[in-house]
Amino acid sequence: MDTEKSEDYKLSFQDINIFINKTQILHNVCGVVHSKEVLAVMGPSGSGKTTMLNAIAGREAVKSGEITINDQRINKQLRRKIGYVLQQDLFYSNLTLWETLYFTAMLHIPEKVPKPDKLRRIDAIIETLDLEKCRKTLIGSPFTHGLSGGEKKRLSIACELLTNPDIMLLDEPTSGLDSSTAYSLMVQVKRYAEMYNKAVIVTIHQPSSQIFHMFNTLLLLADGHVAFFGKADSALTFFEEFNFVCEPHFNPADFLLELVKKDEATKEIILEYWKAKSSSNNKELSNSNNSDSLDNLEPVHGPSSINVQHNKILDPDQNKDIDKFSNGNHLSDVRWQSSFWTQLKMLTWRNFKESRSRILSKYVIGSSMFLAITTALIWFQMERSYKTIGDRMGWIFIILARWGFVPMLDAIFSFPLENTILLKERAAGSYRLSAYYLAKTISEIPLTAFVPLAFVTITYWAAGMKGVVEYIGTMLLISMSSINAQGFGFVLGASMSNFEMALTYSNAFMMISILFSGFYIQRFPPWLVWSRYLSLLHYPFAAVSILEFADTPQIPCANVTVTQFPQCGKNDTDFVTAKMILEDVQVTLPIYCYICTLIIMTILVRILGYFVLRLKTRQKHLS
Repeated sequence: MDTEKSEDYKLSFQDINIFINKTQILHNVCGVVHSKEVLAVMGPSGSGKTTMLNAIAGREAVKSGEITINDQRINKQLRRKIGYVLQQDLFYSNLTLWETLYFTAMLHIPEKVPKPDKLRRIDAIIETLDLEKCRKTLIGSPFTHGLSGGEKKRLSIACELLTNPDIMLLDEPTSGLDSSTAYSLMVQVKRYAEMYNKAVIVTIHQPSSQIFHMFNTLLLLADGHVAFFGKADSALTFFEEFNFVCEPHFNPADFLLELVKKDEATKEIILEYWKAKSSSNNKELSNSNNSDSLDNLEPVHGPSSINVQHNKILDPDQNKDIDKFSNGNHLSDVRWQSSFWTQLKMLTWRNFKESRSRILSKYVIGSSMFLAITTALIWFQMERSYKTIGDRMGWIFIILARWGFVPMLDAIFSFPLENTILLKERAAGSYRLSAYYLAKTISEIPLTAFVPLAFVTITYWAAGMKGVVEYIGTMLLISMSSINAQGFGFVLGASMSNFEMALTYSNAFMMISILFSGFYIQRFPPWLVWSRYLSLLHYPFAAVSILEFADTPQIPCANVTVTQFPQCGKNDTDFVTAKMILEDVQVTLPIYCYICTLIIMTILVRILGYFVLRLKTRQKHLS
């Protein structure tokens, strides 16, 4: 890449003040970073490092102060020049490393770039960050083997490099890595900044001395206040001015961190001295008619000396294809780099791969088949007579209850991780919320319907239920009921930030649906008769019952008990009809009423889920 043609950037932030829950986190924080430089933000835990990055990235509201890029106040378009690697590596666990990069490339690199160029860019970055050996490795989760911590961190950086940002924000990139892996990672980051004319801001808690000497500039924070800002190699000299001397061969980073958290008196001395020093600098600059105080506090341009001859770097001669969409060409005035169709296609592809491993896992399939065999044995070949009316209704109900609970709980269990990734990707402007939600619906409907269909197929014929037409209708109704239950689970998961609360309310909601369905209790109090229409299970239960019992031959009252059918003996009734059987479980409307209501409910719940998700994501973004 011809780096001389690449535009130079200067990101500066001045007098940044941030409050969270009425507590001030940052106090008049200032700093600046140029292209080809690495600005390190150091400080003890809780000093405001991540909050500062969030403010620059537009994910935290700034109470007062100014953030600029090339002296222009930052806005949404300028923020597209910024890539942000979070401290927590958030990925879908059932995708491979290459698939994760492929998804990112398809959405973030403009569609005018040919697909072969995008694939070559993926290959170049994989080679650059030494990820070739794990190209086909699953990301993994706490319960499944996958990428190591260092590989996940490099993957996070690789995803941002795909978009070719001009300014890179890295939040604790060495957290959880051993010293050798951390050093190798920072070497690659350093060389990336130098060769491609990028500005890098990295928060780092306790770097090794090798890593510390890579930094061009250092911003040291103490309880949200600036304790030092300037050339990293001049930090020790600054503290020597008031008799804080670092011992020879001692890690400078450890010395500085111990110093700012030593005790309140020491911290006050440091903060007061820095305040006086910076005020003096500003006064001198004002007298010399130069208002850019931050530029005069910054170090001289130029990389720190570091031996990187044995580390892979982005080689311009090997990656000329990247030039086609470098130098800021990845930016445009449009809000989205990919069309709605591309977003929908890629999100459907990703969500199907991820959900398939969860919904159709070997544990789900195994437990479902075990339960199906057990159910088949219990209801095996029931005789079709008045004696088994209750048993057949019991089969209908147990199937509906099972495939109401499972999809609802699955949606709730999967939501916490998906919601975290959704917020991250939405904050980065990856895709429209409508594309995500529609893709999730499209990709999970066939998966949600598959296992119930297999379950019904096994147990329906084993139980000796009615016929082929009724079997097809029963399958469709139970599948629709499962999809409807999943929609309710998504609404509950999206509306409640507390997972335990969502789980508790879903159990209560499902139990109420069971009670009001009309199977366990047929004699509702008069003032509570309307409640059955609120039941999630009432409509599919009623529709399937009509399919099974609509043409039941008349049963002589002599063959049944008055307790079972109290209609016998009243109004000269000598036979129990199919209508009486259905009315006994509160099924009084034509079948199309129940089917249409179930379809309308399923659609409305999905629409409600979208608006709940939009409201919650907007609140979290603004909070």
